Amino acid sequence: MTADAEDLTALVKAVHGLLSRTGSASTMDAALQASGFPLPGDQAAFMLLHHVANLGPSRPTDVADAMKTGRSNVSKIARRLEDAGLLQRRPDPRDVRQVRLHLTDAGRAIGARVVALSVTHFTAALADWPAADVRELRRLLTSLDHALAAALPAADAPG
Repeated sequence: MTADAEDLTALVKAVHGLLSRTGSASTMDAALQASGFPLPGDQAAFMLLHHVANLGPSRPTDVADAMKTGRSNVSKIARRLEDAGLLQRRPDPRDVRQVRLHLTDAGRAIGARVVALSVTHFTAALADWPAADVRELRRLLTSLDHALAAALPAADAPG
């Protein structure tokens, strides 16, 4: 059974609201400060670290796509994280012409703090929800993510 246009429109708006709220500049600034990120005010570097912390070693091309910027800009941002000792480039085992961005131990520690902050926010937001509803939401969002990955145009799968 396919949902009707009204339900799908409401879903699109709800997802947009969720992404806007969690990805806002003020939310990011607060997380940047609370996590002890060593590059004050560098939201782009914070976003790159956050991406790799959540998805694991990533190709610069995939990070550029996720961050809505060019690969050359990702290279500059990655250099700042490398200089801070948070990130390193390693050869891609699947294609020696490519590299993958990996977090160092220090980068993983900050990434873990960022993820913990998100868990804290979700814990507060979902405090009144039954555990079964939280599990169902996770299942449905994961399913939606997979369905959108199959439906939306993309050059390559992330990773």
